[in-house]
Amino acid sequence: MTTSTFLENVTATFHARSDAFARLTDTGGQDAYRLAHRAADNAILEALHRGATPAAVSAAAGIPEERLPKALRRMASAGSKLAIELVRRLYPITSVAA
Repeated sequence: MTTSTFLENVTATFHARSDAFARLTDTGGQDAYRLAHRAADNAILEALHRGATPAAVSAAAGIPEERLPKALRRMASAGSKLAIELVRRLYPITSVAA
C-alpha cells in the first residue's frame, strides 16, 4: 500500500467520525462515535507509521497541523505503543539551555 492509500483512509475515517458525531443523539450513537473516533485515530497512526508526513496527515484529516501532537499524546497516554513511538520520533523533547 502506498502512503496516499493511507492518507485516503485518514480522510475516509474522519468523514465517518463526523457522520457518527452528527448522530450522537440516535440510539447507539455514542458507541458508533467511539468506534469511528478509534478508527480515525488508528488511521492517523498507520499513515504516520508508514511514512506520511504530519502535514499530509493533518491535511487528509482536515485538522490543523498544530493539533496533531496533542492528538498523538492523547493516544500515547491511553496506552498506544505506536503513538508513544511516533511522539518520540516526530516530536522529540529538546533540552533548554539554562
